[in-house]
Amino acid sequence: MKKVLLGLLALSATLMAESLENTGSSADQSIQINTKAYVIDSGLIITTDENGTSSIQNIELDHGRILATKEASSTVKKDIFIKKSNSQAFPNETTLNIALNSEDNFLKNGDSTIAHTLTATPDATGTAISLSGDSKEAIGNFEVGAGKSSVKVTLQSAIASGALTNGNFADGDYTNTSTLKVKISKIPSATSTSR
Repeated sequence: MKKVLLGLLALSATLMAESLENTGSSADQSIQINTKAYVIDSGLIITTDENGTSSIQNIELDHGRILATKEASSTVKKDIFIKKSNSQAFPNETTLNIALNSEDNFLKNGDSTIAHTLTATPDATGTAISLSGDSKEAIGNFEVGAGKSSVKVTLQSAIASGALTNGNFADGDYTNTSTLKVKISKIPSATSTSR
């Protein structure tokens, strides 16, 4: 009896194994695998020279000596340049996010303050950004344009006419510290889904 049961088990296992074999009657299935990567050197530098390769840490906008009774406005401008750290041109359709940040935007000497406006105007498509009064942040996106290897940003500090005529101003240096931050906010072609 044991031999008959063992024989039936062996026959059953053999038949099951044969039914699981691919006899070539089923259609083969395949898919195409597309692998892609878009590489961009996102290292950026800020320099004072359009052809420069060294990054700067700070820049000074100095109005010089101003009489407290002066009614005329005072404006100071300096250009900086945003470049890729590898000195290559920005890819087409690159968008830079540029931000100005400050605790507030008054020039200060102790308790004395002078209102002024700090503006950053890039030579890229977008609207200039500025801080004034209690402003703490101004942000804009700027499309670089085709074939550009640098973006010029004109920084301007402006003290409006009459800002020094209606107050008691202490003699001495009036200062403010702001920060300009830049990052690539759009990596071209990385968001496209198909071709």
